[in-house]
Amino acid sequence: MTSSEIRELCSYILVEKRYNWVSLNALLIQYTDINIMQYNDGTNPFNLQLPIILGQNISVDNRKLEQFLKALQSHYSNTPLIDRLVFKYLNDLPSYTTSDSFEKETFSMEAIVSAMQPMDVGILISNIYKTKRCVCMIEYINGEGNTVHGTGFLIGPTNVMTNYHVIEPIKDRRDLLSKVNLVFDYERDGDALNANPSITFKLSVDRPIEIYSPYSRLDEDLSADPNQELDYPDDLCDFAILNLQEEVGNLPFGLNNNSVNISEKKDEARGWLEIPVNIKDLNTWDIFIIQHPDGRPQKIGIGLDQVIGYSPNKRRIRHKVNTEGGTSGSPIVDRNFNLIGIHNAGYDSINLRFNQGVTMLAIVEYLNEKEFFIDGGNN
Repeated sequence: MTSSEIRELCSYILVEKRYNWVSLNALLIQYTDINIMQYNDGTNPFNLQLPIILGQNISVDNRKLEQFLKALQSHYSNTPLIDRLVFKYLNDLPSYTTSDSFEKETFSMEAIVSAMQPMDVGILISNIYKTKRCVCMIEYINGEGNTVHGTGFLIGPTNVMTNYHVIEPIKDRRDLLSKVNLVFDYERDGDALNANPSITFKLSVDRPIEIYSPYSRLDEDLSADPNQELDYPDDLCDFAILNLQEEVGNLPFGLNNNSVNISEKKDEARGWLEIPVNIKDLNTWDIFIIQHPDGRPQKIGIGLDQVIGYSPNKRRIRHKVNTEGGTSGSPIVDRNFNLIGIHNAGYDSINLRFNQGVTMLAIVEYLNEKEFFIDGGNN
């Protein structure tokens, strides 16, 4: 593209459509395999970086240029500028009609088409196996007699983490807290109609809730910050750590003869997810969310290159992995299944859809500030 066309396109994106890093990336992820967040060096504002990205990265790559323009055209039809650029440049792209280039570009047996790297099957299965058994469905009857569902996960032998808003309605009701069910191994195996035997544990009678941090008003109303431009408060992290009656993490896994595994040992401890001690940076774009949507058997949401971005102070992560009610409190792990966050909210409007989690960076810094340490040891 010419420099004047780049200026026109930047004006359209920045002024007319008022895009920023997050919102433009959300659009591109929806239609393409372009992730412009990889070009965000964190030092220059979006309006200064965009012309450079368009001039040095997008317009010089035929595949990226085609995807970029088609994404804008698909989302905003009958736009003269975009239609003109599509007509000019997409019609001018190489057609690969000669035998050499046609064979090379079209019939190559393999090609790297995105930034997502293939994953080792054995390692992936092992990581899912070790993680899923630490995740539980949370279920209780609230003060109005309604059933409430959430998700939680072990972070120590006797501790389960979930969202604060999951247990908020009964946090001061010992009578109702004593009836909370934490259901492990609730999943399907082959037969889509029947779930495997599950096992249920209860909260500690003396101290059911160990520590918690409420949610922010921005968590309640994500429309107040649709483009993720605001800093979230350090002391409002929407999490709670619950105490169990038993050392569930140290108990043998498979007490109910759960057969969904690859090499199960009856004397193998269930384990727990390690809370990261030192988090220097968040720079992952691939995530998995193991969850119990709407109280149903365990599911896994897979989001390869589906992270939209982070809040400026890295207290929240936004992504496009599917979730439903009851997923609140689910662990968010990266491609190596390191714990990086906890799912807590979602936003659904005509022009923008995303889900959100609280980062472990926010939670760990809050726990350190409170001088609270998980008695988990090495799993």
